[in-house]
Amino acid sequence: TALEALETARISDMRMRVCALPGGASLIDDTYNANPTSMKAALDALAASRATRRIAILGPMTELDDPVAAHAGVARHAIDLGIEIIAVGTDAYGVEPVDDPVGRTGDLGPGDVVLVKASRVAGLESVVAELLRADATR
Repeated sequence: TALEALETARISDMRMRVCALPGGASLIDDTYNANPTSMKAALDALAASRATRRIAILGPMTELDDPVAAHAGVARHAIDLGIEIIAVGTDAYGVEPVDDPVGRTGDLGPGDVVLVKASRVAGLESVVAELLRADATR
């Protein structure tokens, strides 16, 4: 019974949902929530992917005791893993935030993997939707 249930289990939207973009890139939508532990785990998953280019579009983490240290720790982890950070809505990752994260990714194609992650209040599901639309028109 448990095995049958697992075969039909559905992963929640916005929680490590992997989408293939029409241009051949992959998108990891983890926009439901974020904290330092889940950020680092998502970055580890991105680093483990078979990719030639790894991009993390990261928004703010909220409800933290020490937000400066938390964001800096996530940024160090991404840098140590060789992941390009595109920040949205905060400069706490040590990079200038952008208003157009989709445009900043440039052309995406086979071998590219993009992670989008932030606390829920950041609303980065709109970035996911834009990536899906933008990729379809490129």
